[in-house]
Amino acid sequence: MIQVIFEIPHITENEVKDLVTKKLEIEFDKFKNENESYYFDGLYNSVLKYKFKNIRNVNRYINTLNLTFEMVRDDVYNVDYYALKALQVFLPEFYHFIKKNKDLLLYDYQYSINSRSNDKEIIKKELAEAINNLNLSDIPIQNVESFLQVLFPNLKRIYTNVDNRDYMSEWRVNKRLCTGNNFDTYFKYAVPSWEISKEEFDQIVYSETNEMIKRILTLPPNLQIKFISHLDSIIRNEHYIFHENNKKSITGTMYCIGNKIGDETDVYPYIIIVERIIVNLLKTMDVEKAFVILKNAITKSNNLDTICELSCGILHDLEKDEPKEDIINLKKSHVDELKLIITKKIKNFLISNDLSELKMPLFILQVWKNFGNEKEVKEYMETISESNFIMLIKVLIKNKGLDEISISEAIDFLKEFMDIKTLENKLDNIISSKQFEKENLELVESFNSILKT
Repeated sequence: MIQVIFEIPHITENEVKDLVTKKLEIEFDKFKNENESYYFDGLYNSVLKYKFKNIRNVNRYINTLNLTFEMVRDDVYNVDYYALKALQVFLPEFYHFIKKNKDLLLYDYQYSINSRSNDKEIIKKELAEAINNLNLSDIPIQNVESFLQVLFPNLKRIYTNVDNRDYMSEWRVNKRLCTGNNFDTYFKYAVPSWEISKEEFDQIVYSETNEMIKRILTLPPNLQIKFISHLDSIIRNEHYIFHENNKKSITGTMYCIGNKIGDETDVYPYIIIVERIIVNLLKTMDVEKAFVILKNAITKSNNLDTICELSCGILHDLEKDEPKEDIINLKKSHVDELKLIITKKIKNFLISNDLSELKMPLFILQVWKNFGNEKEVKEYMETISESNFIMLIKVLIKNKGLDEISISEAIDFLKEFMDIKTLENKLDNIISSKQFEKENLELVESFNSILKT
């Protein structure tokens, strides 16, 4: 028998890298552009190349990816996931360090309420100590730091003077590992219950108005907030294509539930995001089509608070002729017609409903007056019930004391909606009726006393 020596041909470092890239693109997603390829190169050349030594390692890695990638494909950024999965296979200690240090790695010193995190050097020191404790003796520390800055670009603000926070919205849209909304998905085989998946998001955002309203309001408050935040980001980054009917449904939905997003105890006014969504959706459209969509949304909505809040921001004053970005360039005739629709809705609502049913009664009265119906507002205030009048003055002095300055400011505000005689009569009628609680009577008497001084 003749023995033949079989030699496995040597494979160079560059050939291994080419093989990894080729297999990733064949088995999964092709890199979309040169930036993605460059980004993967940065991750590979800094750390991953030290572990991809042969074809067997490459096959082991690809087989592991095959087990999990399809489950989360739509909810992760492919290059981030490729890199993280390589750490799990070849550098498990490094992988678990990332998994357990979310707060440290997603550090953002602008928004942190933790006072010690205002010192970048402390964070840098924490990272250096953590890296030194990892079993990465064959990889230079500076390479590990470079790897982390590519995987977590927010860390560039720690290691360098680069301020890249303008890209945060884009990172969120692209499902990057470096954002809080996406981080946990990378370590699970499904989107966690406290996040919203791409599949669920798409089902909502491409549904008709009534269905969209139902789906959004069915979400827990935290997911409602994440939904509109993500919608805002993808519109600003032009990440989705929305056709006219989609824009109509989204705008109609926002006008119906804009002020219902989140929990009532939330401090942040999410209506600001809702307004931005509508403006960015419609500002590039033909002006006539944008007008029709707005008119339809305002006409069909029964949420007067949201109608007025959104419209005050969207219906800008065209007569000033000031060029602005981020506006819907409506014609003056469009603005006038929409204002007329809104004032009619306010008037019709108050004919058959109580002022106290509104979340922002004073604001609604201001909108009614400012949109050109001051006379109608004064006529309404002449007939307003005593209980509604007391409710208004309570709103005016909320969180203020019953001092002369606070009450005088409240009286000046009321004078915008009613003449002095009507105001005096309302106060006198309440005092003389003696039908109200002692606390309310004392409040009215304080107003009356200062008004007549």
